[in-house]
This record gives sequence, C-alpha cells and structure tokens, in this order.
Amino acid sequence: MRTAPKVALSLLLSILLFSGLAAAAYAGFFNILETRFYQPATADALKTWHSKNMETFAQFVGAEPVQRSLLPNQSAQDIFDRSNLAGTLLADMPALTGIRIIDAGDTAIAPENDRGTRRIHFSTFREDILKKEDLQIAYENYGKNEADLPFNIVSVPDGSPPKLIIDRDRDLFQYCFPFYDAFSSWRGTAETSSASATALCCSATAPTPFRAL
Repeated sequence: MRTAPKVALSLLLSILLFSGLAAAAYAGFFNILETRFYQPATADALKTWHSKNMETFAQFVGAEPVQRSLLPNQSAQDIFDRSNLAGTLLADMPALTGIRIIDAGDTAIAPENDRGTRRIHFSTFREDILKKEDLQIAYENYGKNEADLPFNIVSVPDGSPPKLIIDRDRDLFQYCFPFYDAFSSWRGTAETSSASATALCCSATAPTPFRAL
C-alpha cells in the first residue's frame, strides 16, 4: 500500500476511535464503569484496611501493660512494655498520628455542668505531655486543646462496640474503643488517629461517626 492511502487509513481509524470514545463519554459509559467497578473495589479495599487497623489497635488496647496504665503506682517494667508496644504499633502502622487513653470522668455529672475535659492516662502525642519523670508522666486534660474533638463524640460507653470517626476537618480517621483496666472495669476510651486521603471522604465540615466495619 502506498504512503498516501496508509496515512488516509490511519487518519480515518483515529477519527473513528475518537468519535467512539466521545460518544461513550457522552452516554455516560465511563461513569458506569466507575460506579460499577472502580468505586466498589475502592470501598472494599477501604473496609478491609479499616478492619485491619481496628484489629491491630484492639490487640494494643487489650495488652496487660496498657490495661495497667491507670494504676496509681506504675512499675518500671509496665512503663517500658507499654512504651514498647506503642512504639511497635506506630512503626507497624505509619499512618497513625498517635494514641490516647482518656478517662470517662464523672458519668453522674449533669450535662450542663460538664466542662468537656477529661483526664488522659496515656498518650503518645507530645502536646499532651506536661511533665515527664522516670516513673510518672503528667498529661494535659483532653479537651483543653482546641483541636481535640468533643469528648462526647470520641467516647465509647461500657459494652458498646468500637467506632470509626471520619474527621474531615483534619483529614483523619479516628478509631475509638471502650477501655477496660486490669480489673476488667470500664474506665473510658482508647483512641488512635490515622491520616487519610481526602479523596476517600466526602467533603463536609462535621466529623461523622460510624460503627466498626
């Protein structure tokens, strides 16, 4: 075949291909592909990722040195083991921004008298630490920092399942668990935050609570 007919044939095929793609786009074919195939696959992957994160954090929350973090007299071994467990968790899950164990406070207090602050028993957030000694760490109360979500949002009552919170203001996923001490008594909430991709969340301003996936 001569050069001119080859060029003409290639041009014709290109025009037909472009026209077909344009018609498919106009008819919403690509939107159908995204809705039927891409979005479900992304949702399944995200659900698996959350489930894995919550399973891993549950192991940390249930570890004995962590449950003993509320004891008034801390042993050096417990402090070392707890720090080691937290460090391992943060290393294995690099998207995590930190860990906190927050006291439930006085559950009998009237809502109108609740100041919204709670004692922190353990934290890996630097901004929470007021004073650090060999066997004792003093923490700032949760809720004093303006960036903290209201405690009534992150709190998980006794007997309730863990929950996932999407904090869209800070682009974070927050995993919240009921916390039980070494005597199996409910004492508050253990929470950890994971950096997220904004594209995975709908654009909104208020944090949205979800139950565990």
